[in-house]
Amino acid sequence: MFTILDLPTTTVIHITDFLNWEEKFDLAWAIPAWKDLFNSTKVWKYIELDCGELKSKVDIKRSIHKFVSCMVKYGRNVKNLKLYFYKENLEDILHVLEAACTSCWNLNYLGIGYMPFRNISEPTQNFTKSFSSFLCNLLAKCADLNSVDISSFKPSMDNDEGLSTLLSIIQDQHVGHKISGIDFLLISPYGNFDYMKFFNVFDNLKKLAIRRECITGYCLLQMVDRNLCELALYGDSESVDIPVPNDEPFNDQIWNKILTKRPTFLVDLEIKHLPVALGDFPCCMPLRNIGLTFFKTDLELIDLLKHFTKCYSKTLVYLSFVFDDSEEDGGFDFDEQFRGLSFGLLELVRACTKLSYLRYNMPINSGTVLCIAKERKMQELCLYENKVSYIIENDMSSHNMKVEWLKECGYNQSKLEDTVSSICYKGWHLLPDEEYEILNH
Repeated sequence: MFTILDLPTTTVIHITDFLNWEEKFDLAWAIPAWKDLFNSTKVWKYIELDCGELKSKVDIKRSIHKFVSCMVKYGRNVKNLKLYFYKENLEDILHVLEAACTSCWNLNYLGIGYMPFRNISEPTQNFTKSFSSFLCNLLAKCADLNSVDISSFKPSMDNDEGLSTLLSIIQDQHVGHKISGIDFLLISPYGNFDYMKFFNVFDNLKKLAIRRECITGYCLLQMVDRNLCELALYGDSESVDIPVPNDEPFNDQIWNKILTKRPTFLVDLEIKHLPVALGDFPCCMPLRNIGLTFFKTDLELIDLLKHFTKCYSKTLVYLSFVFDDSEEDGGFDFDEQFRGLSFGLLELVRACTKLSYLRYNMPINSGTVLCIAKERKMQELCLYENKVSYIIENDMSSHNMKVEWLKECGYNQSKLEDTVSSICYKGWHLLPDEEYEILNH
């Protein structure tokens, strides 16, 4: 009689490719005969612990305890490790890092994401030192570890102590060259912090995410001369309180210098609740991702879409164009503008051949949605129920086959969703109004 124990080793390993780390760990305990099989790097090629997916402190504690046990038993087989912490679990961060430092000495990649929202207490000095020590010991121990991403470690806009501690320990242990990606969204730019020391210690950065006010053209060129090839710039309502350095702005001249040094350089730009102007988007900036959330602007939005179409047709992959109407004083006269905006959006989709992700929450008619879907089969197309208007008979008078198709497929929500789904070869739906509300608040 054939049982699960008779499965070939290659088949069992293939099955584990579809399991997360917790399911693998449970399976190893459930079937003792597979004990030796699970002591393999093929089973533990990649592990991700995401505490943000857990809703209660009890679940987090249980998952952390299980994860530590898993690392003690199988950590030496783990090649790629990614850790995300979102809640008030500073002690848990140290437990996980300690287990990784003790057991995971064969890592090729490490990613640590820590999102310190306002409701999270600021880490103590002891936590900062322990975090930095465990991290640096792990970097020093893993001989093959040469790709490390750290996200949002900095807990405060006003205090550089945590980052200074991390920087000093990394410098002392000579492991800064192993860190390839940094997202320090919350660092304050021009206090007593030594930024040139920062960039010299992290001398092998390939990816940097930072507030756009916190980096100068001179520093950026210095990093590009080394290894930097991706830059994410953030701006939001808190940025208005950040002093801007007396430095050459990021104009076309700077971007031409950067592209001469590194022709494949790419930039992501996200601006939330700040006025936008064409000057924020130099033509030579190699923009891959654009995220805009605004509630008022003196700029004609159609001009902005035309600018994107003209300047970024060869690089743009992701566009989020979101209007936040939660502000009482903001707003646009959409009745007059949305037809022009819809046409401008369609022209952008046609021109930007790499565009794969589009989020758009302004008024749009179903005919334009259908044309966008036909023009480009995107990985993600996010539009909202409460922003779509539907074609009625007197909208179009031509008997052109395309016009007839638009009428037939765009007269209500159900028909629109079915048609786009058939074009994209996957289920597609307009986002419900409640998701629109969550986005705006």
